[in-house]
Amino acid sequence: MTEPHRAPLTLLIADEATAATFWRVDSTLVRGPQLVRSARSQHGVLALTGDTTAVADLEVWGPPLSRAVTWNGRPVAVRPTSAGSLLGVRKLAGPRQVALPDLTTWKYSAESPEAAAGFDDSGWRVADLTSTNSTTKPPAGQPVLTADDYGFHHGDVWYRGHGTGSLPAGIALNYGGGGAGLLQAWLDGVYLGQNVLATGVASPSTRGTATFTVPEALRGDGDHVLSVMVRNNSHNEDGGVNDAHKEGRGLIGSSLTGLTWRIQGGAAMDPVRGPLNNGGLYGERTGWSLPGFRDRSWVTRTVPDTSATAGTSWYRTSFDLRIPADLDASIGLTIGDPAVPRSGGHYRVLIFLNGWNLGQYIADVGPQHTFALPAGVLDPHGHNTLALAVTSDGGPGDTLEQVKLTAVAVSRR
Repeated sequence: MTEPHRAPLTLLIADEATAATFWRVDSTLVRGPQLVRSARSQHGVLALTGDTTAVADLEVWGPPLSRAVTWNGRPVAVRPTSAGSLLGVRKLAGPRQVALPDLTTWKYSAESPEAAAGFDDSGWRVADLTSTNSTTKPPAGQPVLTADDYGFHHGDVWYRGHGTGSLPAGIALNYGGGGAGLLQAWLDGVYLGQNVLATGVASPSTRGTATFTVPEALRGDGDHVLSVMVRNNSHNEDGGVNDAHKEGRGLIGSSLTGLTWRIQGGAAMDPVRGPLNNGGLYGERTGWSLPGFRDRSWVTRTVPDTSATAGTSWYRTSFDLRIPADLDASIGLTIGDPAVPRSGGHYRVLIFLNGWNLGQYIADVGPQHTFALPAGVLDPHGHNTLALAVTSDGGPGDTLEQVKLTAVAVSRR
């Protein structure tokens, strides 16, 4: 019932799906578009702005004097209905498809020079501390190796242990890497293998012990160097208020004793992108992730790739975008096949767009395949540089899969 001297009340009855198509903006009710940003009535014209992600109706219940409607500045032919609304004679147009360039040709370079026996680590910090701020203590008689104690709190950390004498048949390395943390090891430049902390369990490990067989040819008496890379996939939370966040990251202890260890993590903090942007990979320390890096001397490689190298390799490419001005496009980078949560390949990728670290793809952990390339970092109307740091165990099939740009969502405004 309508009270005396008041305008008639219009009652609309709809199911939940239909109700979700309505927008109320001030005193205007709009049905149809996927987003209504504003509604303003002036001189009998109701001016609406908003977005469509598909072809959509436009129906409005606006101020009584409104007789004409515009959508994003363009007139819309409307007719009155028995429900007291103005209904668009034709549906609003949806967005056009966005043309995205293919990413098939890349510049490529292997890195991990720290693995070589003759690598010069004389400028690295000697790991000689005897006490730690971590709750993870080193084995008795061994120096502190945990990365945080040396100021390396994020990303990859390299260690090189120098010693003299004969070697046993096996080596055990205890380390902290966070969820899906990774350790790779080389002895006298020979790749021993990698270890990944277990995933897919109710309470994933954040620490583990990697064991490797020492090739018989390397066991003889003499000078030896053990090179180890540990990927820190983040510190623990402290949900149990038990100082879990103070658990050590990086190397914690080694079954080889008597080594002199040196450590290297991230270099100087990126003053624009902040301390979390880069870790201690050689390419990160020397600017391989940055758009201005000169990669002309690198070899050309196609992706998907067919071969892999143990350690880390870099792939760089650039592309230009020309997203139409009337479209909002959310662009993502997709690696591998999103229909396969775990591809099985034993490799992972750090993704850098225009120098910004946007995430990590782990092929054998998953399930994320598509990573957002946010506007502001991505230039939708210009030139962009993409750099991928691919860390692999070098085995067959452990290679970079298909990489492509994906239109995650597109709307017309």
